[in-house]
Amino acid sequence: MEGKNKGPDYVLCLYYKDDSRKIELKKKYMMMTGVRYRFWKSDEDTLKGKYSKKFLNQLSEKDKEHFTQSKI
Repeated sequence: MEGKNKGPDYVLCLYYKDDSRKIELKKKYMMMTGVRYRFWKSDEDTLKGKYSKKFLNQLSEKDKEHFTQSKI
C-alpha cells in the first residue's frame, strides 16, 4: 500500500452490521504498539464526507475537497 495513504497513517476499515463491537475492538487494540484505534464511524458518515478535523488538517486542499464531497 506504499504511496496510497493521504496522511501519515493508513486506515483499516472493519465492516459489521452496527457499532455493537466497538468497545471489544478498542480493548483488543488499545495496548498494541503501532496501532491507533480511532473508534467507530458509520458507512453513511463516510459517504457523506464526514471526517475528523485532525484528519482533514493533514490533507492538501484538493484532497480535502475529495474526501468531504458527499457520495450519496
